[in-house]
Amino acid sequence: MTSIKEPKVNARRQAVLKAATSLFWKYGVKKVSVEEISREAGVSKMTFYKFFTGKTDVARHIFLEIVENSMKKFRELIESGDSPAVKLRKIIELKLEGSKGISREFVMDLYSDPELGLKEYVEKITSESWAMIMDYFRKAQETGVFRKDIKPEFIMYYGQKITEMVTDEGLVRMMGSTEEVIRQLTSFFAYGISVYPENEK
Repeated sequence: MTSIKEPKVNARRQAVLKAATSLFWKYGVKKVSVEEISREAGVSKMTFYKFFTGKTDVARHIFLEIVENSMKKFRELIESGDSPAVKLRKIIELKLEGSKGISREFVMDLYSDPELGLKEYVEKITSESWAMIMDYFRKAQETGVFRKDIKPEFIMYYGQKITEMVTDEGLVRMMGSTEEVIRQLTSFFAYGISVYPENEK
């Protein structure tokens, strides 16, 4: 997967990332300024620009970190010795944990706003992630975790459609929040491809 070369861990840099994540998660990227991020992090704008070129640069780092952490946990779950049912539950919990508190503005800024220049980057990282997920999916099929009659290509296509649904204003209003849309889609997706234990059919 594409990776951003990270400088040596720095407390002030981490404070900026933490502050930006909190603000972006609530209000999206577009509505948040560098000044607000700096103030929330307790650093000067000069310090902010020492580590990042702007708020879009911060958003790229945050998105990549989220994806890399999720992929690491996903791989560990797939390769664990847990039963299929337990693996499935943990995968759903992982997805829901990652989407907790997410705002519609943040999702729209990542996937739909051409002015921010994040869409192309997000699509690239997402495509690389899906390639790895499909590989894990095939291996999970071989070990009986997922149904063998489901084509990995369909999983990737479905995943792309999920992005469209998450940014659908009508669906978000119907479900009450972006987080609930993700919850419903994740549950439907996961249980739709799983092999149910006999006592859960």
